[in-house]
Amino acid sequence: DSVVFTVNKKTEIDQDDLSETMDSIKVVPNPYVATNSFEPVVSNWQLNQKRRIMFTHIPARSEITIFTVSGVVVDKIAVDNSTSNRSTDWDLNSEAKGSVFWDLKSKEGLEVGPGYYFYHVKSLETGKEKIGKFAILK
Repeated sequence: DSVVFTVNKKTEIDQDDLSETMDSIKVVPNPYVATNSFEPVVSNWQLNQKRRIMFTHIPARSEITIFTVSGVVVDKIAVDNSTSNRSTDWDLNSEAKGSVFWDLKSKEGLEVGPGYYFYHVKSLETGKEKIGKFAILK
């Protein structure tokens, strides 16, 4: 006797699952602690990685907008992470699994200052939204 397994991929968006995922969105690390970019260890690309934070549980097609506490738009990130971007079905580290990085720079390419920031995530598939906050310390 042989056992046959079949896999049925979802073709429609599960609204309840997306709502739960939107509730799980987080920014890591939070707070983000940075040092002065004039320090030799930071400015030497061989000794340090690029500065960035990560948004988790982001819908595959969405938009992230980052604001100052006074409501000024700092940056926008267009997210289009389809499963075709995944190298394998089990690749949990790919962007297709809901991780999106931000380089801590404004839309003009300048490093952002320390302080509190708000983010707004909107799913382009369903219109569902999530608002959250994070801090940058220098």
